[in-house]
Amino acid sequence: MHGLSLFLQFALCIVLISVFTLSIQLACLAWIRSFRGAPELKRAFTDDAALPHVLVQLPVCNEGALAVRVAAAAAAMDWPRDRLTIQILDDGESSGHAAVVEAVQAVVPAHVRLQILRRGNRVGFKAGNLAFGLTHSDAPFVAVFDADFVPPADFLRRTIPALLADSGLAFVQARWGHANRGANWLTRVQGLLLDSHFAVEQEARYRAGVPMSFNGSAGVWNRTAIEQGGGWSGDTLTEDLDLSMRCMMQGWRAAMVPDLVVPGELPQTAAAWRAQQARWTKGHAQVARK
Repeated sequence: MHGLSLFLQFALCIVLISVFTLSIQLACLAWIRSFRGAPELKRAFTDDAALPHVLVQLPVCNEGALAVRVAAAAAAMDWPRDRLTIQILDDGESSGHAAVVEAVQAVVPAHVRLQILRRGNRVGFKAGNLAFGLTHSDAPFVAVFDADFVPPADFLRRTIPALLADSGLAFVQARWGHANRGANWLTRVQGLLLDSHFAVEQEARYRAGVPMSFNGSAGVWNRTAIEQGGGWSGDTLTEDLDLSMRCMMQGWRAAMVPDLVVPGELPQTAAAWRAQQARWTKGHAQVARK
C-alpha cells in the first residue's frame, strides 16, 4: 500500500507539472498572438470636479521606515484632496503604534485626509485588515499598496479612468517594478521571474480576455466588485487570488496597465524568499481547493 501511495503521489505530481507547463505554453502563445491587436483600454476623462472619492489602503505590520515611505508617496499622488482618503492600517505590535502615528503624521501634509487605524487583533491577517479599513470609508474605488511599494504620483490618474469607463472591471492592475533588483543574484533572479509573470502571463491573460488575478498590491478595485464577490476573506494565504477568482466567477473582468510600473522591494535573503514562496504556493493550493 505504501508503494502504491508513493506511485499515486508521483503520478499526481506529473499531472500537475504537465498542467502547469501547458498553461505557461498557452500564455506564451496568447502573448505572441496578442501583438496582432491588443484590447483597447478605455478611459473616461472628466473634469476634476466630477472625479470620484478614492480610498488608498496601506496595510502595514511592523514595517518601520517602509510604512512612512509608502504613506508619503500615497499622499503625494495627484488627485483632488477633498476626494482622497489614505488609510494606514496598522496590524503591528501595539508597543510600536504610537511611533507609527508620529512618523506618518510628520510626512503627510495636514491638508491630506489621513486615517491611522488599529483594530487590536490580527484575525484574517491582511484580508481582515483590509476589510476593517473598508468599514471606515464609503469610497467607491479602493487602491491597495503593500508597505514596500512606492506608487508614482500619476497612479490614480492612469487607473481610475479605466474603471470609470468600464463598469464591468473589478480591478485595474499595474506592473510591479523592483527597487532593489541589483542588490544580489537572488533579487536579480526574482526580478526576471516577476517580469515574466507580468509581461507574459498577466498581460497575455488580459489581452486574451481570460481571468487574471489581482497581485495583492499596486492595483485599484471597484468597491462594488469587492462587495458582490463576498469581500476580503482570510481563510486562505492568498486573499488577493481568492477574491479575484470569486469576482471572475460572477462575471467581473480585470484590466492590466503594463506601462504603469510601481516599484517595490524584493526579498534579499534566501530565508525570506523561501517564506514568501511557501506562503504563495500554499495559498494557491488553498484557493484551488476552495
